Amino acid sequence: MFVCNCKSVTENDIKKLKGQGVGNIRELGSRCGAGTDCGSCVFWLEEILQTKNQSSNKDSLAQEAASANPGTGD
Repeated sequence: MFVCNCKSVTENDIKKLKGQGVGNIRELGSRCGAGTDCGSCVFWLEEILQTKNQSSNKDSLAQEAASANPGTGD
């Protein structure tokens, strides 16, 4: 599921980068571009970065982001 529609970055992409030591939005943006365009995903990116590693489920943050921002694929 996409978290950043502008840069086509998924929740799994963010989690992989988090596992590689990325710990803030600025570094995340420099690595994959997420959060550097329209900014509507920044809240969700911060949530993912701050959440302890948990297994994905139906109520993942990305699904919440997609439902909260339908059609934001500039």
